Amino acid sequence: MKTIYLLFCLISFASFAQSVEEITKRISEINEVQFYGQAGEYTNFKNYKNLLENATNQELLKLLDNDNSVVVCYSSLALIHKDYSDLKLVFDKVSIVNEYVDVLSGCTISNELPAEFFYFIYIEEMRSRKLNVDDSLIKYMHSKLIDLDISDYLKNLISPSKN
Repeated sequence: MKTIYLLFCLISFASFAQSVEEITKRISEINEVQFYGQAGEYTNFKNYKNLLENATNQELLKLLDNDNSVVVCYSSLALIHKDYSDLKLVFDKVSIVNEYVDVLSGCTISNELPAEFFYFIYIEEMRSRKLNVDDSLIKYMHSKLIDLDISDYLKNLISPSKN
């Protein structure tokens, strides 16, 4: 009986690992960060929610090294949602990714570096949950973002006023 139970546990674990792999494959195939539209949740946002539900923090951290920038963005978002304790590490990992991603929210598409995505999503998530942003993390992100090829909007937002 113990053998059957052990076999069941091993099969369950293997299925779980494949599940996260399958989810990331679907995210990569769509290759666009998506949220909500007029008809509800976009398909890749549903994939993200499955990733959030099924992936452990360790798996999400490994996915930050994925070749697909959309997978990197969704993994960083999941770590924010899971209140991962070392968001500085997460930001460091996303800030080395130089491939832009398309971000679809509503009927608006923007083109962002994963570091920009992480910055905006972190602030938005903290505000929506009525939590305080970590000022030291924000200052750290500002110091790193200014050296990246970020949008003029973000450059103006994080640069000290010249008045």
